[in-house]
Amino acid sequence: MGNTNYFNKNYYPTPVAVIDQMIEPYKEWIKKVNILEPSAGMGAILDYLTSYKIGVHASRVFACEIDQNMKATLVGKKYKVIQEDFLKYSGALDFGLVVMNPPFDNGEHHLIKAWEILRNGHVVCLLNEETIKNQNSVYRRYLVELIEQHGSVEYLGPVFESADRRTKVNVAMVRLEKKSDESMIDFKGTASGKVDEIDLESADSGIEKRDFIDALCRSYQKAIDSTAAMYRAMLDFNLFVGAFCPDYEAPKLAAAFFESSRKHGYSDAHNEFTMAFQKHAWNKIFSNTKVSGLMTNKVREKFDKWRDEMGGIDLNQENIMMLFDAIIQQRKIIADECIVDVFDKITSNVERRATTDVWKTNSKFMVPEKFILGYVVESGWSGGLSVCWRKRDLLDDMDRAFCLVSGKAFGDIKSIFSAIDEWCRNKSLSQESEFFEFKCHLKGTVHFKVKDMTLLAEFNRRACAAKGFMLPDEEIFRGKSRRSQKVK
Repeated sequence: MGNTNYFNKNYYPTPVAVIDQMIEPYKEWIKKVNILEPSAGMGAILDYLTSYKIGVHASRVFACEIDQNMKATLVGKKYKVIQEDFLKYSGALDFGLVVMNPPFDNGEHHLIKAWEILRNGHVVCLLNEETIKNQNSVYRRYLVELIEQHGSVEYLGPVFESADRRTKVNVAMVRLEKKSDESMIDFKGTASGKVDEIDLESADSGIEKRDFIDALCRSYQKAIDSTAAMYRAMLDFNLFVGAFCPDYEAPKLAAAFFESSRKHGYSDAHNEFTMAFQKHAWNKIFSNTKVSGLMTNKVREKFDKWRDEMGGIDLNQENIMMLFDAIIQQRKIIADECIVDVFDKITSNVERRATTDVWKTNSKFMVPEKFILGYVVESGWSGGLSVCWRKRDLLDDMDRAFCLVSGKAFGDIKSIFSAIDEWCRNKSLSQESEFFEFKCHLKGTVHFKVKDMTLLAEFNRRACAAKGFMLPDEEIFRGKSRRSQKVK
C-alpha cells in the first residue's frame, strides 16, 4: 500500500503477492465463508479479498484494528470493525477463515487467540520465523504443538524486504485447521434418518415392511423426545435474550435463526443471529444510560448509524466503557444538539415562510411563550381526538430539551405526549404537562404555552448560543393575542 503509517512500529502492510500465496488453498470456497482479519491496518488484505480478482462480498469480511487512525480508514471503506484490540475479542461471531498479519513482536499471542475463537475453519498467519524457531516461552511452545497437531508451517524468507514498509525480518506462514461439532450439523437429514418407500405388493416385502415400520417408530419417538431438549434450549434462549429484548422479539430471533440454519447452515445463521442480537444488546446498554433520556431522535439516529457502521461490534467491558466515555466527553455537545434540534423544529413554521402552515405566534428568531404545532392530534370516525403517534418523537424531544435546561429527569416528568393522550380520552382533565399548557383543535393543531418564562428565556439563550446567534438584550414578540412578551 502506498499510504503508510510510520508512527506505528508494527504496521507492515502485506504485499499482494504474499496475500495471494496465503489464500491460494482456499480460493475454491473462500466466497462462501465469513472472514476475519484481526490486525487489519489500513485494509491491504481486506482490499485484496474484496477485489474483483477474488470477489469476496464485503458483507463477509470483518476486521479488528487497535490504531484509531487506521480504524477510521477501515470504517471509511465500509468494513465492519468488530473490535479494536483483537486480544480482547470475545469470539461472538463465527468465521470460516482467519487471514492475519499480526504484530511481529507478539504474533504468537494473536495466533493462539485466533485459534481459540475459531469454532470450525482455517487460520493462515504470518509470523516472524523466530516465533517458531526460538521457543523461549510457554506460548511459543504451545504454538509449536498446535502446528504439529493441526497444521503446517512454511518459511518464506524476508518477503517484506521490498514492500511499501520494509523490514529484513524472515517470515513464516502458519496454516491451522480446526474442526468442531457444529461443522457436522446438517438440517437436510442423513441417510439413516430417512425412510425409503417400499413396494407393498412385492412377494419378498415382509422383511422390508418390518424394517420400514421400525424406522418409522424410531423416527417418531426421536421426534417426540427431541421436544424436551428443544424446550430446555428455548427456556435458556428466552432467559438470556430477554435480558436485552422485549418478550415478543425472542421468538422472532429464534425463528430467523432456524430458517437461516435450514437454508445456509450453522455458521451463517449464527452470525446473522449474533449481529441482529447485538443491535438489541447495544440498544439496551444505550437506553440504560441516564444521558440517553436527554437525546433527541436525531441524536439517537447518529448512535444507530455508529452501531451499524461497526457491524458486529462486540459487547464487552472495553467497548461498553468506550461508549460511556464517548457519551461523557460529548455530553455538552449532545445537550446542545438536543436543544437546537427542538428549537429548529418549533420555529420551522414561521411568518413569511412560503408554506401553507404558518403561524404568527412562531417567531423565526426565538421560541415565544406561545406557539403552534400542526398534525399533533387527529380526529377519529366518532369525532374524538387522539395523539398522532408519528409526532411522539417531537413531543418527547421537546420535553427532553426543557429537562436539560431545568435539570429535571426526563423519566420523572409528566410528558406532553402522555398529557395530551390522557386528555383526548378524558376531556375533564387539565390541558397541561410538566412544562406546557396546551389546547387541541379538530384540525390537528395544538396551541402550546410555556408555563415558566424564565425557563423559556434560558432555553432560547442556550439554543442561540449553540447556533452562533448574537442574542439581544431584549426581544419582543407580538402574537395573535397582541400581548407583548419580553425575554431579558
